[in-house]
Amino acid sequence: MPDKVCIIGLGYVGLPLACLCAEKGFETSGLELDEKKILMIKQGKSPIRDHFVEEKLPLVYEKIFAAKNPEEALKNSTA
Repeated sequence: MPDKVCIIGLGYVGLPLACLCAEKGFETSGLELDEKKILMIKQGKSPIRDHFVEEKLPLVYEKIFAAKNPEEALKNSTA
């Protein structure tokens, strides 16, 4: 069973990290307060200007659970 990680904040630091974790097979969730960012991530669109994220997010967005509610984002996190 893969480890589950939760990233706090899906901005210029958190979102690239979330993409990398999802790409490496971790069950990845992210806590983000900006609902617009959450919606974009759920659509596979990058809310930030970052070459790595713009390349990777469309490939892994279905493996990233983005939520505004801390209980949802942290649920079952092991790391």
